[in-house]
Amino acid sequence: MPPIDTDHDAPPDRSAPVESDRAQFASSECAAKVGYWRHDLVSNRVTWSPGMYRLLGLDPADPNANTRWLRKQMRAEDVDSMNEAVDAAIKARSSFTFRVRAKSPNSSVKVVETHGDVECGPDGSVIAILGVSHDITEQTAAEDARRHAEEMYRVIAHQASDIIILYDNEGRILYTSEALERVLQRSPDEINEQRFLSLIHPDDLAEATKINTTPLPGQTLTATYRARHGDGHYVWIEASCRGIYAEDGTLQNIIDVSRYVTDSRRREFETAAARDRAVAATLHKSTFLAK
Repeated sequence: MPPIDTDHDAPPDRSAPVESDRAQFASSECAAKVGYWRHDLVSNRVTWSPGMYRLLGLDPADPNANTRWLRKQMRAEDVDSMNEAVDAAIKARSSFTFRVRAKSPNSSVKVVETHGDVECGPDGSVIAILGVSHDITEQTAAEDARRHAEEMYRVIAHQASDIIILYDNEGRILYTSEALERVLQRSPDEINEQRFLSLIHPDDLAEATKINTTPLPGQTLTATYRARHGDGHYVWIEASCRGIYAEDGTLQNIIDVSRYVTDSRRREFETAAARDRAVAATLHKSTFLAK
């Protein structure tokens, strides 16, 4: 997609491609399903391939179709960035890349990406710029949706009451949720690698070791143990650990989700103690009555 030179009043010569251009464009576009263009800087002649017209939904028979799209359908800020990219490439005699977006939200092609290069003459001066453009509307929408989902995940993870820890395939921490600080008052460095076991209550080491290993595909490792809080006391943690595997079976990540269960464990202990006392009282009463 050629840059718009707003410094010149005279419109460039947009004559039809010559037969050699048509043959080259047709062959390449058939294989890659893209559109090509060439802007001759000497004659100011711009050649568009048939694929460029198809790409943008323009009528090749309309001599002003491409000019209208460039000047009226593209966002102004994209026109500026496009011209800056091409100008920089001409000065540096290098390749360039830019994206342009359609103004109208109803446009079938909303985002077009162009990769191009410059053509130099015998004396080394740039005599033309060439580009290949393709519709990346769906790709961009998918990227935006993925970024939005990732951002929402980060927000949810940070606000979650559970401690969420993501490891790489060698056990290094890549991410921890804010609950690590809230629940344990610990930093990622304090629980990284084998430091984790140093925070476990001595009586619970065997239990905690259950999740200090690599889960097999489809396997969930669980453990309930006491971990030392940042201020020195112990809190009960219930943890589950799963591996994330690629389709070829290669381990990619390990995710650990842990929750604070001190209150529920205390209630369990109190219930068990009350039950034991009731049993003991019943036995004592039975023994007394038997005398």
